[in-house]
Amino acid sequence: MRNISGLTVRRAILHGINNNPETRSINVSDLPMLLVPFEKRFIVNHILTSMGDEKVRAANFVSGENQPNIAKDALVSLLVEDDEQMFIDKSIVLTNHLADAMKSHHNISSAEIIICTYHDDAQPEQVYAAVLKLDYKSTIVRKEQKEVINGVEKVRHVIMEDGLGLPDEDQKLQKCAFVQLKDATQETDISYEILFLDKQNKGEAIFFKDLFLKCELVLDDRVKTERFSAAAKKWLVANKEQLGIEQYHNIINSMDSNLKNNASININTFIEHAIQDSALKQSFTQSLRTQGLVEDEFTIDKEWVRENLKRVTLQFENNIVIRLTPEQMRDETIFKQEKTAAGEDKITIISKVKDIKW
Repeated sequence: MRNISGLTVRRAILHGINNNPETRSINVSDLPMLLVPFEKRFIVNHILTSMGDEKVRAANFVSGENQPNIAKDALVSLLVEDDEQMFIDKSIVLTNHLADAMKSHHNISSAEIIICTYHDDAQPEQVYAAVLKLDYKSTIVRKEQKEVINGVEKVRHVIMEDGLGLPDEDQKLQKCAFVQLKDATQETDISYEILFLDKQNKGEAIFFKDLFLKCELVLDDRVKTERFSAAAKKWLVANKEQLGIEQYHNIINSMDSNLKNNASININTFIEHAIQDSALKQSFTQSLRTQGLVEDEFTIDKEWVRENLKRVTLQFENNIVIRLTPEQMRDETIFKQEKTAAGEDKITIISKVKDIKW
């Protein structure tokens, strides 16, 4: 579900939720969207953009005899039954449930909600469901104001708010969820039921995950790869002086090489080869454990690697910053690492200046 490059929207419907404490209401649609070309493009672009966001997280629904899950029941119904009236009815159930969750705090913004089903163009039999929360934004327009100055009419252009509008197709959404079927009775590679995006997942904003979806996070390969990289880089920055410039860059190169060239990373093996000091080894291990990486080995998500390991940032004294590809980092014809007579680490740039642009 995560790496879809092309999709087709099957059904979609649009409902409105007003979360103003004094005028709370739901404006439901009795009929599905017509899915004219613009509507299709609008929905497809938001799904693809949102699923490609680095903050997307995998999760599973929490449910049981004493824990009914309204969102799960309704969304699964959309995936197993292909009936228009059922689709409309379940979309209204979802909208009412989301509206109830949004009542948890008056600061949660009112929105339009698109609920849809779609399939992967490469696997048309694989159907997914989506909930897109379209937060309102102020619409800014230019208007003309006419004034008479010294008997002559003049025109002044001003900008002002002109009501509320929906995010356009290129604007990133704050909250959305994508659901697939997961059959616990069958052997499958599917480890999660939901991919959800929540860019405000703290304080009152946790309503989307905890109250609406009622789900718990899954550490899938993408999240493990991202957390390993982020935790390692944070630890490297904090321990740069103890490591020294040579070991510091050796660990970065080793990490990038492992992520790019291996199918998986054994954390203990990586630490043993990359770090020399036993205390630093223990410190690095602990930093990974605090990020939830408790297993000794994980499979590398190559899609994440392709998206994120494109450049390396070198920060020098006096706020000088140079960005290089990992290949350039290892190219000794570009720069070399050495120590001064005082034992300080130094990088010397060898390449000639080709051009200077202001």
